[in-house]
Amino acid sequence: MKNMRTGRTALSMLILLLISMSACKKEEKTVAYLLIDRSISVSDQFTRNAYSEDSRKVIRNLKEGDIVILNAITANSLATSAPVKFEIPSYSFFGNNKDVQTSVNDSVYEVIRDAVEKLTGEANEVQTDILNSVLNATTTLRREEYSDFKKLIIIFSDMEQITEELDLAHANLNDKEVQNIIGKLSKAQMIPDMTNMSVVITGAGLSASGNNSFNIRKTQFLKKFWLDYFRASNASITESDYGARLTE
Repeated sequence: MKNMRTGRTALSMLILLLISMSACKKEEKTVAYLLIDRSISVSDQFTRNAYSEDSRKVIRNLKEGDIVILNAITANSLATSAPVKFEIPSYSFFGNNKDVQTSVNDSVYEVIRDAVEKLTGEANEVQTDILNSVLNATTTLRREEYSDFKKLIIIFSDMEQITEELDLAHANLNDKEVQNIIGKLSKAQMIPDMTNMSVVITGAGLSASGNNSFNIRKTQFLKKFWLDYFRASNASITESDYGARLTE
């Protein structure tokens, strides 16, 4: 009888161990850092609606255990940075039952959507400091707590950096000038190390009519600048990752 109890105990421990090992083999978790432009240049309702719709696409793709961080692109992103972090709770065999867990997660998704709506609402910043927003996001994602996460930065913006230091909206961009600016930023240590981070840009070239900007030359060189910038930072970004709208 004693041997039977010992055997049952060992079997129970083995089952618990297998459950624990199975839980450790889940999909790789993602931390998504959303940067949302609050500038006057993107204040029209069409653009704000587009940001809202695209951010909801991101939220719909979050899985249990994923983290989303929200922050605004402002006139002085370094000084005004106020990231808000949300984590989608993971289901545990030892925790809530699946129905309760689903209900809890639905509540978290709703809180995230409400927070995003606030950022995609009114936009009234007179300048656009994208560079420091990217630096903020990169610094956060390089923390040890995110070492095992897939790291993704999604930028909702027309990508027209407008500050005293760099005004891309009014610059006469060409191949030589793009390389000149990249060189100056590198020298000023304004290009962070974004190794193991992926970047997606939505809202670039978006116009209130729903079509891309008619200034094709400006749009092309603005795209070249940012692709070169992120590639210089060792971030993962492709031509298709830079566009006016996100796909589902």
